[in-house]
Amino acid sequence: MVEILRSPEFLQLMTIYSTGEMSGRIAEKDLRQLQIPLPENHAKIGAEFVSLRGRIAELNKLIVAEQQRITALAQAVIQGD
Repeated sequence: MVEILRSPEFLQLMTIYSTGEMSGRIAEKDLRQLQIPLPENHAKIGAEFVSLRGRIAELNKLIVAEQQRITALAQAVIQGD
């Protein structure tokens, strides 16, 4: 669940762990010791992430198609069609 690792809360936790180090990096051994709670309904949450990612992909395809329609319409106007 990359969404968890990219969340503001997790990133804030990483900032706390890296505070005081010049490089701002976290040692792999320290990262491996972090415990992320796994909710009982993790399978359902994972399925929801998959569903939402799929919906986003569908919407992105729709956006591209609509942008292409705009481009075609603009070209038609410019060409006097």
